[in-house]
Amino acid sequence: MKKILAFIAINFFISSAANALIIDSLNIDFSAERKVHFQLIKNNSEQRKNYTLSMVQVDVPREKGHETEIESGELLYSPKQLTLGPGESAGFKFYYTGPQDDKERYYRVKFIETPLQAHPVISKGRRIQTDITVSLEAILIVRPWKRYFRYKFTNGVISNTGNTYFKYVSSRGCSNKYNDSKYIPPGESLSIDNKDQVARRMIVYGKKIISLTTCP
Repeated sequence: MKKILAFIAINFFISSAANALIIDSLNIDFSAERKVHFQLIKNNSEQRKNYTLSMVQVDVPREKGHETEIESGELLYSPKQLTLGPGESAGFKFYYTGPQDDKERYYRVKFIETPLQAHPVISKGRRIQTDITVSLEAILIVRPWKRYFRYKFTNGVISNTGNTYFKYVSSRGCSNKYNDSKYIPPGESLSIDNKDQVARRMIVYGKKIISLTTCP
């Protein structure tokens, strides 16, 4: 019997399509002073699945960020693997023991879901065994121990002049439905498209909301 391996990767800042593996966010916000972060996952399939992780450090929180190995012991997780039945939820704990400084750090975390057994599928009259491995990528962002939030907004350009990321959101017109959302890491800027059009625009940093424009 022929065996097929299917692979699905979902990248940072891209909404996930319907699949068996669910996490609440593809951006994991980790306050370093808390030292531990719990990340919930859910098996949204009708089969029993196994879950494992892989991690690398990246220089920027993007799909094409340069990857390096994580310094020994800097970021750990537990347990090594999980097994969940249909509809069950559980999670991994992340432990940060790295430097306590003013630098923000980014880690690419890949959640890997594999079935406990292959399942038969009929294709063109032939019976084959299919293993579907789902891989879901997220960026874990470790906020600096010594952090400061600063920004500039001039001539339609938002600049992050602090040392930790924030989110920019906007609506079309004065709607309360926000259709645009972008993350701005330290040292980077965002030029707003259609900056002269009326819209609700704001910065979101933790629980703080800062309006950049007003609506009538």
